[in-house]
Amino acid sequence: MSILQQISLTSLLSLVVLGCSPSPPLRVPPADQITTDRPVTPRPVTPSPTPQLPTQPPPPTQPTPRPPSQPSRPRPEPTPLPPVVEWRRCDSLGRAYATRVTLETANYFVNVCQRGQGQDLTYFGQDRYDRQRNIRLPAVSIEGGYEAVSGNTTYRVQQKNAGRWELVVLQNGRRILREVARVAYSSPYQPQEPGSVTLVCRGNIGQMVAYTVRYADEHGFSQVRIENRDTGQLVATGDVDYVGQNEQGNPVFKGNAGQADFTVVGLQVPMQRGGEVSASYDGQWGRGRCH
Repeated sequence: MSILQQISLTSLLSLVVLGCSPSPPLRVPPADQITTDRPVTPRPVTPSPTPQLPTQPPPPTQPTPRPPSQPSRPRPEPTPLPPVVEWRRCDSLGRAYATRVTLETANYFVNVCQRGQGQDLTYFGQDRYDRQRNIRLPAVSIEGGYEAVSGNTTYRVQQKNAGRWELVVLQNGRRILREVARVAYSSPYQPQEPGSVTLVCRGNIGQMVAYTVRYADEHGFSQVRIENRDTGQLVATGDVDYVGQNEQGNPVFKGNAGQADFTVVGLQVPMQRGGEVSASYDGQWGRGRCH
C-alpha cells in the first residue's frame, strides 16, 4: 500500500471516529444574559381582578330617643316696682296742717288733713307711680271716715267694721275703685276705740340718750320724749308721723324731737307687748322694747 493510500485511509478512519462520538450538550445561557439586536417588546401584564366582597345592606338606623320633656316651670310673678312718688305728709301743705288720717294702698297715698282747730279738712291723694297724678280737694267728715267730691267723682276713705281702712272711688254713684289700706293711722288726738292696744316703748341710744315713744293701734307711734340717760333730765319732746314702709315691710315714722330728727321703726306688725322698735335720734340708732 502506498503512502498516499495509507494517509487517505487514516483520514477516513478519523472522520468515522469523529462522526460516531457523542456531541456535547448544548448550553443555554440565562435569559438575562441573552443579547439580541432586535428590540424586545414587553408582554402586557394583565392585572388580576380584585375579588369582590358580597355587598351587605347597611344596618337599620335606630331613632335617637328624645329626652322626656320637662314640665314647664311657672313664670315668677313680677316684682312690684318701688313707688316713684315720695309720700308727702300733711305738713307739706303748710305748717298749719295736721293729720287726721293717713293710709297707703297698693297704688295710692292718701292723707286727710285738718287746718287749725276748725273743721277745715283737705283730701290729699297721690298716685304712687305717677308724679303727675295727685289731687287736693275739700273734704267733709262722714260716718267712719271722710269724703271729697270733684264733679261726678267721689273719693271716700272709711274704716269698716273689721277696723281696716279702705279707699273707694265712685263715679256717677257707681264704684270704679276699691283698695284696702296696707297700713293706716288716724290722728293720735282722736278718741281711741275700746279694746285698742296702747303701749309705751322705751330704749337707749348711745351712753347719754334715753327715749320714750307712745304707740296705739289707731294712729301708730307718737309723742316722743328724750331724756338724759344718767340724770333723767328732760332734753326734748316732739312727735312723729307715718311716712311709709321700709324694704322689710316695717312701718316707719319720722318727725322731730327738739331741733333733731327722730325716726322710729316698728319691728313687729302689729305691735304687741314685748315688741321691739328701732329708733334714731340725731343720726344715731338704738333698740327699745314696748310694754
